[in-house]
Amino acid sequence: MRKVRALVARAVSDLELGERYARLKEDAVASLLYRKAREKVLKALFISRTRREPPTNVSVRYLAGKVRMPADITAEISNLEEEEDEPVGAYAIDADSYGRGRLSYESAKNRVVGRYRTTKRLVYYAMAAVKA
Repeated sequence: MRKVRALVARAVSDLELGERYARLKEDAVASLLYRKAREKVLKALFISRTRREPPTNVSVRYLAGKVRMPADITAEISNLEEEEDEPVGAYAIDADSYGRGRLSYESAKNRVVGRYRTTKRLVYYAMAAVKA
């Protein structure tokens, strides 16, 4: 359980750091940190529920499917992963997309805000699930 708590704590740190970068309008960095937080939380939930280490080199979508979570959170994660898989660049760097005219500034900002909200819900869900 120590490893599970450590993963959740690091996910919280990534989420908070992502918030700071988002306030500085460093949306690409914020998005990357949110994704890393989701990965850590899903790994923690996987370990907590299966008592095994998660497989290496698996996607966030795979881990989300293996841990029992509310369907709405699983769907949001899946949607984020599809969005981030778009051929816009690593982690769908929205600032880059905005700069090249692919997205309006508002669309790019809305994506980052959506990633933050989903990640925050997932982190809080994991914190409660790990304590239970």
